[in-house]
Order: sequence, then C-alpha cells, then structure tokens
Amino acid sequence: MPPTLDLEGKVCPRHSTMPAVARCFSCFKPVCEICLVQADNHDFCSEKCAESHARTDRSFQGFLEVERQIRRKRNIRRVISTVVFFFIVAGAIKFWIDNPELVDGWIEAGISGFESARDMIKETIQGFTS
Repeated sequence: MPPTLDLEGKVCPRHSTMPAVARCFSCFKPVCEICLVQADNHDFCSEKCAESHARTDRSFQGFLEVERQIRRKRNIRRVISTVVFFFIVAGAIKFWIDNPELVDGWIEAGISGFESARDMIKETIQGFTS
C-alpha cells in the first residue's frame, strides 16, 4: 500500500534540508523542487522513474488496444454468424412454403423412419430379455 500523500514535515531523500513539495507518482518518495521531474501530467523523483512509468504505460496501452481488437473481431464474427443463421432459416422457411408437399413427405419419411428404428430397438431389447 502506498504511503499517505501528506507531505507535512517530509523532506527530500536526496536533499535533507529541502521540504518535499510532491510525491513521486511511480515510487511514492517525497520530492523537493530541485529533484521534481514532471512528465505526462505527473510528478516524479527522477528521470528514471518517469521513463519507467512511460514504458509501463505504453505496454499497458498496447495490451488494451490488442484486447479491444480481439473483442471487436469477436463481435463482428457473432454478427456475421447471426445474419448467416437467419438467412439459412429464412431460406428453409421459403423452401417449405414453395414446396409444402416435398417437405411434408420428408417429415413423414423421418417420422416413419423413427418409428421403424424404435420398433427395431424394441425387438432387439426383447431378444436380449427372452
């Protein structure tokens, strides 16, 4: 947990006679006016801390951008899949409306095929039990 931001009575670690005017955004050390480095709208105790923060921030921003791209691609795939699914369903419904006898014949064949499969399973089970 970072130290409190209260600077009352705090002095710079490098200049023990200088009062602290800020805390380093990176390491939270008290900083005097002499050591103060401002970068990216933050106060730092040294160029090293400022550069370290900038590198970390760039890495994090790059990570966030990659995550956004992955999310965007995933959403585009979902939209395309949904549209394709609805076109297939609409095509099937249109085919059924245009060819009701053919589709009804397929359905009846499927039902009778199911019934014959059910009868075969019953016969097989009866053969094992007798």
